[in-house]
Amino acid sequence: MGDNDTFTTVYRQHVEAALHRLGIRVLVFALQDPSFPALPGADTGRGSPYSAVGLRLLRFARALGFNAVQFGPQGETSRGNASPYDSTIFSRSTLSIAHDRLVDEGLLRPETLERIARQRGEGTPMRTQYTYAVTARRAALTEAAAAFQGQASDPEREALRRFREAHWSWLASDALYEALAETYGEEDSQRWPHRHVGQLFGATHALAPAQSLLATRAHAPRLDRYVCLQYFAHRQHASLRSACHRLGLTLYGDMAIGMSLRDVWRYRTLFLDGYALGAPPSRTNPCGQPWGYPVLDPKQYQDTDGRPGPIRRFVAARIDKMLDAYDGVRIDHPHGLVCP
Repeated sequence: MGDNDTFTTVYRQHVEAALHRLGIRVLVFALQDPSFPALPGADTGRGSPYSAVGLRLLRFARALGFNAVQFGPQGETSRGNASPYDSTIFSRSTLSIAHDRLVDEGLLRPETLERIARQRGEGTPMRTQYTYAVTARRAALTEAAAAFQGQASDPEREALRRFREAHWSWLASDALYEALAETYGEEDSQRWPHRHVGQLFGATHALAPAQSLLATRAHAPRLDRYVCLQYFAHRQHASLRSACHRLGLTLYGDMAIGMSLRDVWRYRTLFLDGYALGAPPSRTNPCGQPWGYPVLDPKQYQDTDGRPGPIRRFVAARIDKMLDAYDGVRIDHPHGLVCP
């Protein structure tokens, strides 16, 4: 063990002893995905916890005495809105996929990553460049998805098939929404020229068989690409979670009370017409905060026979999805679930 390792071990022992004396069981290191650092020559305008340097940062946090990590919401964001608190509730952000990992796997050419980093320009040092990252990273991910589809081994194809089958309940709608948004050049479904598209889902929030077949045939390449990229994102997250456990870090996720445009489109029958959710007045915001989020319909909390209704099943599905990915969950603004 070198001098630095010895110092680190002793330092962490002192921190852990101090936390024990104070009665503090959990010391949390909190960081949003875009704020993770990037190495010179590999900065694409947005950070990723799944990159090699992202893992180095988490190791450093553990050495300082932190024993838990709190990520912000990790859903997919839209081109016009970078806020993770308006991101998707089931799909993971493909912007957080670590490109250096894809290079290591032979799915992305090193020169592609080098070009993205070079063309990013100087910008503002140590700041996220979201608009650039959206365009550049998604183009690179298209290359990676094509490479995977062309060179994946039989076990890898089987893993992708199992992932698709296990998560099709939300993959189908999110992938279809992305395909339609690309087709119409507009992410807000209220502005799509064919409004009947929003009626693909009924009260059960599942595609009707005929509609599902039609949509799959019409947008098959885009749907396949979407599923593949979600597979990348979920695989990298699972790998990092295992690494955190080996380091002794508990991983917490952040359940946003807001929803993305595609979630509002998909689950529209769960919301009250004419209502929007915000934050009540407070000391720091005397006028409150008009977020404009949809409000869950209390009448749908349970069925007439007393069993969990559509709302409770929807919230349970969200929690189940998060507990599949994290060791614990922070709920952002719980009043949106309890007393809107």
